[in-house]
Amino acid sequence: MKKNVAIIGLGRFGLSVLKTLTNMKCEVMAIDCNKDRVSDASKFVQHCIICDSTKKENLEEIGIRNVNHVVVCIGKNVQASILTVINLKELGVEKISVRVDSEEYVKVMKSLGATEVISPEKDFGVDFAKRISLNDNNIQSYFELFNDYVLVKFKVQPNITPIKINDLAPRSKFEVLLNLIIREDKIIFPDGESMIEPNDLIYVVGKHSKVIKFEEYLND
Repeated sequence: MKKNVAIIGLGRFGLSVLKTLTNMKCEVMAIDCNKDRVSDASKFVQHCIICDSTKKENLEEIGIRNVNHVVVCIGKNVQASILTVINLKELGVEKISVRVDSEEYVKVMKSLGATEVISPEKDFGVDFAKRISLNDNNIQSYFELFNDYVLVKFKVQPNITPIKINDLAPRSKFEVLLNLIIREDKIIFPDGESMIEPNDLIYVVGKHSKVIKFEEYLND
């Protein structure tokens, strides 16, 4: 059964979420009070609705109760976001994710019934700052997960000698998980017999210090 998701607010962030969910074969309902934004979204999904989500009767009329998950991406219009979350909660929507651009509204949204609060600018800024602070050109992306655990993508230098993962032993020696290898246009889900080769892109999960130590060891 496909997951049914509604996106309320079709600015850059909302449209990005919409495109990604569509590519992942979710059923997506696109909602905005701006007809031009709805028109843009219609290029990617069929179910697009011009709707003022601050009016509960509007949401009820379009059948929002039947949606598994609603993502509120209204952004800077905090009042509209608050009213929308209240309406969704009163209509019985179980899973509500809401975007905020200011930390002061995180607790507010949660108290109103949001099950998840997203702060894209803050989250991106934290991850970006940590990545550049590493001063390591091999690290291409850095995502903070929780409790100091991170997901890091880094490039293997072109001059390394190919090495079998069992011999490298990332889990037992470094306490990290090597989740994915991208080699040219090929995706590899590695096992112990897989090889790490020059210029591979590697995705690794673990505590920040462990992942960085692993990358430095491999590319030393």
